[in-house]
Amino acid sequence: MVELIRIRKEFMDTRRFRKANRAFNVVVTSFVVILCVSFCLIWIRSESYKESYEKSYTDLQYRWMNSEGYPCVPDALEGDQTFYMSLDGDSIQSRDLCFRSKNTNFKVYLDDALIYSYEPMIPSLFGRSYGVFFHAIPLPEYEGVKTLRIDTEAEYSGGNGFLREIQLQYGNAYFVELYASNTLNFLVAVFMFAIGVILLFGGAAVAGSSGKGREIISMGLFTMLASTWVSTETVFFQLSSNNPAAVHFMSYIMLILLPGSAMLFISAFTKRHRNPVTRIMVWISVFLCLTDVAFSLLGIADYHDMLIFTHIQIGVALFISTYFIVASVRRREIRRRATRILIIAFFIAMIGATSDLIRYYVMESSTDSAFFFRMGLLAYVVVMSIYEARELYKYRKYAMEADTMRKLAHTDALTGIANRMAFTEFENNIRDGISEDILLIQLDINFLKKVNDEYGHVEGDKHIAAAASIINDCFAEYGRVFRTGGDEFIATVEGVAGKARYNDAINKMEKEISRYNKINKPPFPLQIAYGMAEYDPDKGSPEETLKKADSLMYDMKIRMKEEM
Repeated sequence: MVELIRIRKEFMDTRRFRKANRAFNVVVTSFVVILCVSFCLIWIRSESYKESYEKSYTDLQYRWMNSEGYPCVPDALEGDQTFYMSLDGDSIQSRDLCFRSKNTNFKVYLDDALIYSYEPMIPSLFGRSYGVFFHAIPLPEYEGVKTLRIDTEAEYSGGNGFLREIQLQYGNAYFVELYASNTLNFLVAVFMFAIGVILLFGGAAVAGSSGKGREIISMGLFTMLASTWVSTETVFFQLSSNNPAAVHFMSYIMLILLPGSAMLFISAFTKRHRNPVTRIMVWISVFLCLTDVAFSLLGIADYHDMLIFTHIQIGVALFISTYFIVASVRRREIRRRATRILIIAFFIAMIGATSDLIRYYVMESSTDSAFFFRMGLLAYVVVMSIYEARELYKYRKYAMEADTMRKLAHTDALTGIANRMAFTEFENNIRDGISEDILLIQLDINFLKKVNDEYGHVEGDKHIAAAASIINDCFAEYGRVFRTGGDEFIATVEGVAGKARYNDAINKMEKEISRYNKINKPPFPLQIAYGMAEYDPDKGSPEETLKKADSLMYDMKIRMKEEM
């Protein structure tokens, strides 16, 4: 009866908790939605802003002439080149010369007078060039028409340098537009990085209890690397740090490490993490990274010069990953739903990577040479991160349920204190080695059989529950309490001054027993016999110590019965 009342109470408490939890989730979700909508409203540009920007914008990209007097565009630059254009002073209207440059040092002249120079000194660690940077060059006021000249020096061959989006615009409006147009991409990258961190630490949390941990950890690592690489293609790092060379360096390093981290995930997902090919690909990534850094520091080669090896590594990783996936699908080694998700996400990324490699080497595209790979990679990361996040949630749920089941298995149903199984585990732990003194106390309820026989098991259960409550209240602050049998309990007193603590607990217990008998007036007075022995691992085992305590307890039990 007592147990049924307790179970009903726990059931009602659980229902109230779930109801309160649902209300809490609704409130939190509402706050998150409001926050997201607020962020969207911040970055939505109004029509009036667009009109204002367009009115103050004058495109100069296609008004240039080369040194031979032919129309040209300062794009796909190689070596030293010079570009001219005529600019009327009345058309400037206090605006700046704004544009984006890549891998190109340059000087800007107005009628042979130098007005701006960008030739940054780059540490050898970062390579020869600074990557991408943005400029807003103040133009002096003047009357009439003057010649605007830009002398360029491309750092790499193959048309990798450029000056793009050249325009007359107010400098502050230009940079605001840059930030606004790149904010979404940057926020997506930050969000994916956060997801990667969650997967990394979440996978580490379940790694000890499930083989899924390796898969989730590797996906988290890959997501962090991929999102960092994607974020370097936005303007935020370049402008906020004013160190585009370091951002350029980070972009190369992330790209070098991506194939290795992708192989870690694919091999874990397809249950091939022990395959030596995976280890070789990972070490190749590390080797290429260290080699590129060493060659750059020594001036032997630049990251751009070594890019072909990274592209080869990406191609090989795609081929091996395809083989792993196909083999796993044929052998049905991964679940059907997971297979569909992986195949869709993987081949989106593969198509993007293949398209950009063809554009880079065959079509020699001068536009964004990693656009399709970046978009395919982003789609892959989003799809697989959502899948792994759901898997992580599921495994954490299973882990919580398993922990709850373990607690239930180690808890006595009637009294709510630890049971025999829990004591066995505790006994094994102290047998393996302890760092503090332990007293073992054996306790036993007197006349429980008589209570059960004469007053029924309901009264007997009350007797047991009362004894357990008193023993736990008196000993729990000094150690642990276990119910090891019908009327048997074991308590521990741990730490220094154990015997003084034991005496305090016993005195308190005897007072509480007297108080219980006086107030509740049970049909048969509650009596608890006890015996204590000190556990010393050098002198005996826990079992031998308990035998000593048990012997003392039975001596007391006999005396108490004689006194009755």
